[in-house]
Amino acid sequence: MKISKNETSFLKQGQVNPQYISKSILTTFIVITVPLLIFFFSFGVMSARDRVFMVDPVIDMGSIRRGTPIHTNIVLINLSGKHLSGFPYASCACTTVSSKPIRLNPIDSVHIPVLIDTSEQYSGVHTKDVIFYINGLGATWGQRSTIKFNIK
Repeated sequence: MKISKNETSFLKQGQVNPQYISKSILTTFIVITVPLLIFFFSFGVMSARDRVFMVDPVIDMGSIRRGTPIHTNIVLINLSGKHLSGFPYASCACTTVSSKPIRLNPIDSVHIPVLIDTSEQYSGVHTKDVIFYINGLGATWGQRSTIKFNIK
C-alpha cells in the first residue's frame, strides 16, 4: 500500500500510519488462518468411508456365454493411517470370495479375487454385489462393489 505525502503529514518521525498496521494485521491473519481452517475442516469432515478407497466400485464384464466363469479382482486401498480389518460378503451363492479376514495396513492396498459361476444364470443382464465390512476408525461399515455382466 502506497501512502501519499498528505496522509503522512500528521505523523511524526518514526510513527506508522494506524490504518496501514490494521490492514497488514488483517492480511496476515487471513493468510495464516484460512489454510489452517481448510486443513482442520477437511480432517473433521472426512469419514471412515473416505479413507478406504475402492479402485473400481462397478466392474462391467460385458457379454459372456452361459457357463463361462468370471474371474476378477477388487482392489481396496487404505488411505488412513491406521490398521484396518474386515471381511467380504457375497450377495449370492454363485459368487465366491475369500472367506479369510482382510488386513489393510496404513497406506496400502489389497487385491481380493472374485469368482462368479454363470452356469445357473439365465440370459440377460446380471449384477452381483460383494460387500466389504471394514472394522476400524470407530465404526463397522460396508463398502459395496458391483459386478455387471450380460449372459448371451
